[in-house]
Amino acid sequence: MVFSRGRAVSSIVGVALAGFCVAGVRPLAADQDHTRAIAGQDIQVVFVQPQIPFKIPSLGGALLGAVGQFAVDRPAGAAVVERYGITDSALRVRDTFLADIAQDMSRVKTIQAFRDSDNISKLKTDLGSAGYALEFRSILTNVLPFMGDGKHQRIEYWVRARLIRLDSGSVVWRDTAKFLGNAPKGQRPTPDEMMANGAAVLKEKLNEAADACAHDLARNFRALK
Repeated sequence: MVFSRGRAVSSIVGVALAGFCVAGVRPLAADQDHTRAIAGQDIQVVFVQPQIPFKIPSLGGALLGAVGQFAVDRPAGAAVVERYGITDSALRVRDTFLADIAQDMSRVKTIQAFRDSDNISKLKTDLGSAGYALEFRSILTNVLPFMGDGKHQRIEYWVRARLIRLDSGSVVWRDTAKFLGNAPKGQRPTPDEMMANGAAVLKEKLNEAADACAHDLARNFRALK
């Protein structure tokens, strides 16, 4: 399930994967001219370190059975990230979003290094004052049990995107997408299934969450025009 909400109070309802999407598609009316104008502008794409680190059930929970002793002396999420090479889903959100709106942004430069802050003044100092910055940041990534079904696990993922006009430092578009990972019984992985084969199912579910959020953000972004 994906929920996405922009800066305004107006919303639409649509379908997204195995749930439904509630999405605010219009920021401030005054910002729409900027959004229309970006086709010929330089866009620098950046991503910021996650606001909340990756989390899974604490040591002693079934999900850590496959991690075992490795996780004893460190937070469970950090242990799984290190052992299985889990990358921040904002990277996949960025790539999928850009693929979806490729015809709208022809002059895009991707900044590969993570930023450690979403401070706009620092962003302007680092990137200059020409064009726009398109920023992605994971808000949270959690592995959680289904409500009323503690034997199976789901992914909850939130990600924020912002379009920032660098000369003024103004945020001309902002949206947050939330993937809640609902699935019918019979399609819910157990903790052991999540972690088997190098956490293959966990990675698949994280990719599903990132793609759902990216498509939702791109759809809302394009609806501004």
